[in-house]
Amino acid sequence: MDYWDVHSYQDFRRFAGDGMVLDSRDEGTVSHTREGIATITLKNWRLLEPLLYTMVEMSHALFRGVERSNYALTPSIFRRYAFQHMPTIEEKNAYIESCYNHFLQAIRGRRGPLSKPVETYRKFEIWSLGRHYGVSNTMLDWSRSPYVCLFFAFAHWDDDGVRSLYCLKQNVIVAARDKTSMTEPGSEESERPEEDGILLFDAPRYDSLLFYTPLSDDNFRMINQQGIFTVSRSPHSVEEWVSHNYARVRQHLEEALERATSRRAEERLALDINSGGILLKVNIETSREDRKQILRALNRMNINYASLFPDVEGASLYADMQGDILHY
Repeated sequence: MDYWDVHSYQDFRRFAGDGMVLDSRDEGTVSHTREGIATITLKNWRLLEPLLYTMVEMSHALFRGVERSNYALTPSIFRRYAFQHMPTIEEKNAYIESCYNHFLQAIRGRRGPLSKPVETYRKFEIWSLGRHYGVSNTMLDWSRSPYVCLFFAFAHWDDDGVRSLYCLKQNVIVAARDKTSMTEPGSEESERPEEDGILLFDAPRYDSLLFYTPLSDDNFRMINQQGIFTVSRSPHSVEEWVSHNYARVRQHLEEALERATSRRAEERLALDINSGGILLKVNIETSREDRKQILRALNRMNINYASLFPDVEGASLYADMQGDILHY
């Protein structure tokens, strides 16, 4: 099959050839992934382009790149030693609130003369600003662009040799939540969470994973990276949330398929159901030279430190990378 004939995932598998793609959903494959999560492993990084083309119509999908394939989708504050050794949810919430207040106090007078007073911003707005500058909190950075995420997956050299690109179906998750927003008394969502709250529930409830796009003008990095955040409202990874709530998402998709009135809607819903999940993990096996080639290719697309970090730090990192990679 020719590259130009690749339009669907099935086309991609035929194009890639035998042994070049491993898929946890293949018949006879021993899968170690949780329910609602699919894993693909690419034996050659050049297969990324045709694979991503099959996702070109997924306009509501979110992407995240990680430099080690064994990294879980866990907010940074959950990985802190102090947080992990707090036995109760009340202690964890007190710790989170303390971290938030420390950052709020620390940024006063440091955001530029034209910035609005911090008390006029939502908590999520402050929290997202901190996340883009490395503050440990309950958010995870995602992007609408898989290529931006590939840059962050490969920006640093690591001996592991396997990087990962995650794809999360935001639209499906939100649709299933909206459908059941009016629940019966006594159900877990009859007590709605605070819209802008940063504190945690004990269990991975359906409404404990939220999405947030900052609206302030202060965060130029987020704007250039097409950034969006997931906000975790329970002390669990995104993978744990997906496996805990996937049955509800699948039920929503099946009910929507029964009500579909157009062939196109039926095809899209059937595709979502048959995909076997709402979180896709793409592992990419690479060498040291592969990493350099990927970063060169992304630089030709103007995806680099200078464009993603439009400040002096970004310019410095870009200059360093030019010195580290020949023909960058």
